[in-house]
Amino acid sequence: MNCVNCGANLPEKSRSCEYCGTQIAPPEPSHDEVFERIKQSPQYKRQRSKMQASKQPSPKTGSGRLLIFFLLWCLIGPIVLVFVLLSDDLKFLSAKHEDLVSGTFVVYLIGVAIMLSKLLSYMKVRVGRSGVFPAVVVRKHTMRGPATLEAKEDIRSQATFELENGKRVAYHIESIGLLTRLSVNDAGILILRGDQIVDFEKVTF
Repeated sequence: MNCVNCGANLPEKSRSCEYCGTQIAPPEPSHDEVFERIKQSPQYKRQRSKMQASKQPSPKTGSGRLLIFFLLWCLIGPIVLVFVLLSDDLKFLSAKHEDLVSGTFVVYLIGVAIMLSKLLSYMKVRVGRSGVFPAVVVRKHTMRGPATLEAKEDIRSQATFELENGKRVAYHIESIGLLTRLSVNDAGILILRGDQIVDFEKVTF
C-alpha cells in the first residue's frame, strides 16, 4: 500500500506513514468480510443459540383482543340477524325489513372478512419460522398514506436490509424504539418471525 500524501510504499495495515506522518484510514471491509465478522460475533452466536420461537420476543399485535372480538362478532352477528328476521311476528323477510336485513348481513360479512384478514396475519406471525440473519441497514424511510378511520394520516415506517446473499428486503417497522435505534450502514443481526421483524441487534467491529 502507498501513502496518500507522499506516495511512499508502506507495509500492509499501516496506520500512519513512517516518512511524512500522515494518518492512514483503514480500508473499508468488503461485503464478505462484514458478514463474516457479524457471524463470528458473540451477539450472533448468542442469538443463534435461542432461535426457537418460544424464546424470541413477540411483536405486539393485540392478538388476544383481536381473537376475542372475532369470536364475539361471529357469535353475535347471527343472533342479530335472527332477531331482525323474527322481529315482525315471525314474518320472515317482511317488506319493510328487507333493506335492514340486507344491510345487516353485508356489514356482518365485511366484519368477518376484516377479522379473518387480521387473524391470518397474526397466525402468520405466530407460526412463522423464526430466523436470525446477518444483515446491514441500507435504507430507512417513512411513507405517508391517506387518512384512515383510526388516524388522520396513515404513516408507515420501513427499513431495508441487505442480507448475506446480496438480496435487499424491506420490512415494516411498528416499534418506534426499534426505528430510532436503526441507522443506515449499521451491521448486525436481523431477527424475524414470519414476515415481521422482531428486533435488530447492532454489532460493532
